[in-house]
Amino acid sequence: MKNFIKTNIYYIFAALILLAASGFLAWKFYPSTLNIVSRPFSVILRGGEGSQDTSAKQKDAGNQAYVHQNPSFSFDYPKGFNVGNIAEEEGETVLVQKDGKGFQIYFSFLGEDLEITPEKIKTDIPDMPVDNPSFMDIDGIRALVFDSRTEGGGENTRETWFNKDGYLYQLTAEKEYADVAEEVLGAWRWQ
Repeated sequence: MKNFIKTNIYYIFAALILLAASGFLAWKFYPSTLNIVSRPFSVILRGGEGSQDTSAKQKDAGNQAYVHQNPSFSFDYPKGFNVGNIAEEEGETVLVQKDGKGFQIYFSFLGEDLEITPEKIKTDIPDMPVDNPSFMDIDGIRALVFDSRTEGGGENTRETWFNKDGYLYQLTAEKEYADVAEEVLGAWRWQ
């Protein structure tokens, strides 16, 4: 009987150690797994009090919004478009696309706010065409808008460049999506 109790105590003690070790490992590694999977943005629906995840309701949404946490900004985009981002070594790219076409917003931290002018771009990037330049307001920030072409004289693009709080934003739209990009910029909000 003594050996039976002694053996059961060992089994119970071993089970408690395994349970404690499993709990510790889950606590230690579960949050880091979430951090790897999570992204610094979320897609939400506007309406009601607060925001909702669109995973189930996106098909029915007419007015969708992209929200970026750092730097903090948001914009509305049309139904039927998908939004995603790509973290890059020097910055980040937000893609707004429908059937693989649309526009991208690349931004990176420069640490200073520069006045963006056609002359500045021609000085810094002499091979880049800056045609038909104009300026627009994006939620209180002055932005340079101009026509250009992709590297090597490829596709015609509509560019919108602006900066805020040390970040340089470069929106590049395929010509056929320039109106959609302008609509998105009209709904841009700094958080």
